[in-house]
Amino acid sequence: MQDDTRNIPFALSEKMADVHNIDQLPDAGDRTVVLHPKMIYQAFIDDLSAVNLSGDFEAWAGMSEYPNSVHTDTVDKVIGTPEDAKPFFDMVCALIAEHKIDTFHREAENAEFLDPSMIVGHHMIYMRSGGVDVVQPMASRMVIRKATGRWRMISVTNAVANDRYPYDRPEPSDGLIPDANVRARQRDAQGPGSARHLGIDPEESDPLTIYAAFLTAVTAANREGDFELWDAMHLDRVRKHTPEADMTIDSRTERRAIFDAITDEIRRAGADSYVRQPDFAEWLGPDRIRGKHRAIMSRDGQLVRQPLDSQFVLVREAGAWKVADVTNSFDPGSRVDLLSLMQDRLTREGKT
Repeated sequence: MQDDTRNIPFALSEKMADVHNIDQLPDAGDRTVVLHPKMIYQAFIDDLSAVNLSGDFEAWAGMSEYPNSVHTDTVDKVIGTPEDAKPFFDMVCALIAEHKIDTFHREAENAEFLDPSMIVGHHMIYMRSGGVDVVQPMASRMVIRKATGRWRMISVTNAVANDRYPYDRPEPSDGLIPDANVRARQRDAQGPGSARHLGIDPEESDPLTIYAAFLTAVTAANREGDFELWDAMHLDRVRKHTPEADMTIDSRTERRAIFDAITDEIRRAGADSYVRQPDFAEWLGPDRIRGKHRAIMSRDGQLVRQPLDSQFVLVREAGAWKVADVTNSFDPGSRVDLLSLMQDRLTREGKT
């Protein structure tokens, strides 16, 4: 970790015009100002603490990207949607109310740019009532990323010893688990979506290599009709998008319907080959990759339908890569809309 004197000369009007607590920062019209990452990081965590005290869940949830990752001394967890995050927010609100907490403060210790739109920082968390600590001060590490004009949290590690997440009350530990230890836990994982399962080096850092290996494995599950494996490579809540609709797939029945729709389409098309061909992949954070690919069905080397352009957002949970977000671009004239097939399936099963 570099010290907090590292800085990059961003023009405020281009990079920071909408930062949280902008009134605490230098004049946005002064293009000669150099912003330290610690200044940005402190402004962000100040705003985060303010919404904790206010009890404004919508504002608090809006300060994170989804999915994001949470790490503790023993747990690695992916938070797929704001709904997944609410139990933790409610726990904090209950703690504030029970102990009449009047000071909720996060104090930045250091911060550095990972790239021009991403910062990692370390801070301490203080929760006090009448000047007395209600919970032992806790160390925390957070990664924030700027996208669509705003900084949001994409990963957080807290020094707590609780053996599950979310927890009922934090049990602060003596020190923050090093990031290297979190990465080691990820490397040692086994099972669907792990580096071992995907056949890649646990130290692999190229996002396209990871994305391509994941596509190969999840597509093999489609071809072989292995729903259990395919399902294990998806979060319990998956967001799905098309040009016409956005929805959340949050039940096994819905995921099964999508899996069966793909299997049925392969059979109806008479395809003897079904592959997902990667085009592009990039890191969105330490545990998140966004990639683009084409789903191709063919028979005897000839296309049986036009390739389907898609995008997956993969997240790493407890060392296993899983689908968190799917975007499909459908051409109504020649491509099958799996959402329609899924809806038909759910209707037949009496779910809708």
